[in-house]
Amino acid sequence: MSAWCAAFALMFFLDIWWALYTQAMVASRPLLASTWATAIQLFNGALVLKYTDDPYLLIPACAGAFAGTWVVTSGRLRSGLEWCRDRYRPGSDI
Repeated sequence: MSAWCAAFALMFFLDIWWALYTQAMVASRPLLASTWATAIQLFNGALVLKYTDDPYLLIPACAGAFAGTWVVTSGRLRSGLEWCRDRYRPGSDI
């Protein structure tokens, strides 16, 4: 059961991080976007290694992807994304 929870959580956060990565790309923040890309690749690799051993882990991974995308697009995460956008505006160090 813990592997299912881990697969769900990894994909949930990966979807949120993809949104932050996309926002950093649109804002032309190369260092921030590169940092998000690195985190995404690291955690995505961990998830792939998990469901390579147990293909049934794709079920919670897909549920996590659905939930993560829903949270971002429904506005539930809007304040966090706006904080990130305001913090890393053009001309900042990152």
